[in-house]
Amino acid sequence: MPAKCPSFLELAHLVISLLCGNKPVSYSYKLVYQSTLLVGTMGDSRLGNQLADDSHRKKHQILINHKLKRKNSMEERKLNEKESLELIAQMIQNTKNRLETNCGMPFLFWGYTTLFVSLLVWFLVVTTGNYYWQYLWFLLPIIAGTGTYLSTRNQQPGIKTHLDKVINYIWLVFGITGFLISMLAMFFWQLPILFIILLLMGMGTTLTGLVVGYKTVTICGTLGALSSIGCLFYPGPNQILIFAPVFIFMMVIPGHVLNHAARKQKKS
Repeated sequence: MPAKCPSFLELAHLVISLLCGNKPVSYSYKLVYQSTLLVGTMGDSRLGNQLADDSHRKKHQILINHKLKRKNSMEERKLNEKESLELIAQMIQNTKNRLETNCGMPFLFWGYTTLFVSLLVWFLVVTTGNYYWQYLWFLLPIIAGTGTYLSTRNQQPGIKTHLDKVINYIWLVFGITGFLISMLAMFFWQLPILFIILLLMGMGTTLTGLVVGYKTVTICGTLGALSSIGCLFYPGPNQILIFAPVFIFMMVIPGHVLNHAARKQKKS
């Protein structure tokens, strides 16, 4: 029969006996166990140091990436601020050009219509003594509103900027406010309506000039708003003699100036 091969445990026992001499077997096993632990501890120590080094390198790389990202973000933010200022300046210039081209006629429609209707109401009320002629004021939104719509309907639509919307909102708010106050003054309360309307329209014109940076519109609007105080010193229908002429330099003159600038711009 072939000889039986010794098992792994038998070989290990033989090696331990040779190494330890007369020491008991349990001591030999203990020695091998402690040696194994020592080797394992050394390996774990080297592995732990390697992991610590890797963790340190990762943290260092994360810190470097964070600094680079922050630097790039600051440079990008500076660039965006510069571009934003240029964009705002371009928006103001575009809105100013469109105001010169498109808003001259609305100024003229409202200015001339208010001038003639005001004088017509004053003449009829003074000569007849009938205050029902005051209802002719309703001709203002009908004539001027229709003329404004027709003058702007055939114009080429352009890209509206935020400043364009601001100007539209300014006149929408002041227009609605003036109309509601006029209704209250005619049917419910006795208010210095001509003073209020001049003040509102002057403020609207001034704000429009400030938004687009057009000095002529700003000055004329400011003079119109200040002139509204004169209506408080004249009682009855004679207030119209203050009210009507104010629209000449508050609406008519700016309208002609804007149209002249538009024609000059087209030639150049």
